[in-house]
Amino acid sequence: MPETFQEVLAAAVNDLSASGYDSPERVQRWVERIERAAAESLVPEDVMVRRMRQGLQAVYDRYVERGGAIREQGVDRFTLAQVKPRLRLELDRRILAAADLIKLNRREAVSDTLRRFRGWATSIPPGGSRAVDKREEKRDIRKGLAQLPFRERRVAIDQGHKFLSNLSEIIATDGGAIAGTWRSRWRQPGYNFREDHKERDGGVFLVRGSWAQREGLVRPGPAGYTDQVTKPGEDVFCRCKYQWMFNLRDLPADMLTAKGRGALREVRLAIADSDSRDGGGLDEGNARALGAARENDRLDYLDGVASVREVAQGDDDFHSWYDPDEDEIGIKPAFADRPHDERMHMLLHEAGHRGQEVDPAAWEAFERLGLATREAFEEMANVAHRREGARGRDREEEVFAESYARFCLGLDMPAELRDFWRGRV
Repeated sequence: MPETFQEVLAAAVNDLSASGYDSPERVQRWVERIERAAAESLVPEDVMVRRMRQGLQAVYDRYVERGGAIREQGVDRFTLAQVKPRLRLELDRRILAAADLIKLNRREAVSDTLRRFRGWATSIPPGGSRAVDKREEKRDIRKGLAQLPFRERRVAIDQGHKFLSNLSEIIATDGGAIAGTWRSRWRQPGYNFREDHKERDGGVFLVRGSWAQREGLVRPGPAGYTDQVTKPGEDVFCRCKYQWMFNLRDLPADMLTAKGRGALREVRLAIADSDSRDGGGLDEGNARALGAARENDRLDYLDGVASVREVAQGDDDFHSWYDPDEDEIGIKPAFADRPHDERMHMLLHEAGHRGQEVDPAAWEAFERLGLATREAFEEMANVAHRREGARGRDREEEVFAESYARFCLGLDMPAELRDFWRGRV
């Protein structure tokens, strides 16, 4: 007796083509055999659920356990630790939802196959028909089952995006986000974007009921509130996301009330005062250089840096450096001896290094485009960097940082690097 789905289906089509529809019982016998064979031909359900669970766990590990949320959203480790139980519950909830979808899609695929077979079988006149195109009929009958692996892959991808979007929103809500910038992937080749999502791209949506709104510091801009549109990932196969904002300084000016603008001025004065006193105190010239660097920081890579302080350490020729572990910029005492414009340039160079941490999308695009050529390094590197030399990833990091500083200051640089940064602003 035939055992595989293909063999059972072929036998059923041959039998009905020869005999025609002469009784419901004949059709029912074949329906039962096709149903059993179809179920047995599929990858076991528990295997598919396990794969889905592993995929979602990988998303969770990257975003939560390995600090992806810290790099991509700017949330601090304390906040991430506080919301971690909720994030774990969301993982469990999404696994259950994905498992239900797998089961539902499988039932629908088998039911679609049986429905197609019944429709065809009952259309054959008694006595059979020689006009039946058996190959075409078999292809049509098994269409739903044949498409199932593709549908299951799409479900896995879609569930991953929905899960990531939900994790992002939980962190944003509990972390005190006040607004989010909609990011669409409509520029991605081959992505079937929605027109209304493309129109939202770059729009800043206010979070209703945030601490800033309760204190009367903010108001909605042209885009409105986050709860007035569908969420990123809510629509099927949507890959959009929010880039969340947690500080007043991140908002467009028209979204700040008069009270908010006043509060922001106070915050900036406090930051400037803190910068000038941190680590034993920046001298007046260094403080002015830092203020000038902030004003020219086109992508705000200096915003939120934990510290800028003088540190008497290191035996190399570099006057400044960025420490990603402490999120601080260190400057040697000799830094103060350099001209104002050079100090500002060096601080923006370190801002570029920080950009590799706080703007992973730009860093990934830079690496992908292969812009860190030896020629670009040699053209822009200063004497200390040339003496030190740079290869591989070190060269990529230095070219990224120096090209960002030069772009902010309008200095000479390779055209392809200038075009890259123009595309990011």
